Amino acid sequence: MFHVILAVGFSFVYIIHSVPCVMALDQEQPIDINGSLFVKPGVGKTFRALHFPNATRTFKLRGNQTNNLFTLIEGKIQIGEGPKLHVHHNEDETFRVIRGQLQFIIGNETFCAPTGSVVYGRRGINMSFINVDSPDAYIEFLFSPSGIEHYFDEVSVVYTTVPYNASEADAVANKYGMDMFGFPNWKDIGCITPKTNDAACISVSFLFMFCIFSTLFMFMNIIKIFE
Repeated sequence: MFHVILAVGFSFVYIIHSVPCVMALDQEQPIDINGSLFVKPGVGKTFRALHFPNATRTFKLRGNQTNNLFTLIEGKIQIGEGPKLHVHHNEDETFRVIRGQLQFIIGNETFCAPTGSVVYGRRGINMSFINVDSPDAYIEFLFSPSGIEHYFDEVSVVYTTVPYNASEADAVANKYGMDMFGFPNWKDIGCITPKTNDAACISVSFLFMFCIFSTLFMFMNIIKIFE
């Protein structure tokens, strides 16, 4: 009986830690509320944003949903991932670092942007970013006005084509008012993310469950002695 209880407990802990990794992406549409919109977590079309493996983003709101005021995109940034140094001529770009830490270039400045940071890049200035070492970096992009979604619609086809054609991708960028200058020579300025020991957290959870079931087992044996 004890072994059954222990197995159930361990399975419960494992499921708790595994659920965020296996949640499927919801492809529903935003909900119209009196002419405004409610976008649930996981809602939005996913697309390939760069040539890096798994460099995907999700459209949260497109221009046709915001009166062309802005386009809202979000996505996980893989370690080592980042765009070429580039300039937007048609839109401003605002970045919100939801998780992790990224290294940015805006103009002539290079700096680290930790969780919670907001970086505004005006049109006409060169910009880029890279994920140095954050395993779970997640960022939100706001482009104003809208229109950048048409670039991503077209360039994502280029990025998913094998072999990837860099010149073709740059030509699409030029078509939508962007200049591409190649990947920056990133300086090491110490943009290292503080590590969280997930393995230790899981171990503590298992230890906690083990203590509970060990205590139950002890009481069961005590009860048997006095029966």
